[in-house]
Amino acid sequence: MTPRAPVPLWRRWLMWPAVALAVLNLGTLAAYTLPRRHQEKTVAERARALREEVEKERKANEGIRLQAQAVGVNVRDMKRFLTKVVGGREGLSVVLEDLEKTARDQGLEPGRRSYHRSELHVLPLVRFDVTLPISGSYKQLMGFLDALERSPRFVIVDEVRYQDREGGAPDLNVSISAYFAREGENAD
Repeated sequence: MTPRAPVPLWRRWLMWPAVALAVLNLGTLAAYTLPRRHQEKTVAERARALREEVEKERKANEGIRLQAQAVGVNVRDMKRFLTKVVGGREGLSVVLEDLEKTARDQGLEPGRRSYHRSELHVLPLVRFDVTLPISGSYKQLMGFLDALERSPRFVIVDEVRYQDREGGAPDLNVSISAYFAREGENAD
């Protein structure tokens, strides 16, 4: 083995400033680069979060827009329903007479009718629940229901109860709902 040559003194003196300069250089690089990189990462994450939030708000706005359209359509339909379907000024007596006439036209025998009035709170309507006892055959009842379906008046058949009678036509109780616009209210 060959002995090592001694390191010149000037090299020893320059080595420490070179190491210090390298450490200073690395420190400066770290001090500038790391915060900048962290800042860029934070900005990128914030931009992604904002894009997600914008997309979420866009979807929410689209839902609200569709809901507003549905409400508008419902309001138009309600106004049309109130003015054209139940907006007629005929009273309950006309509807009751028409029900009995329709039953007689089908060969049914109407009995004593009864009715109950109630107001709807959601719409400006009055509902009359009419119970009409009738006697007749199944065919006559189907003809009566068909005539009610074709009637220009807004009536709904809620229930038909059947009771068989010995030696005669069966008894039927037909429950019907008739709707009218409330007095003094319009569809506007």
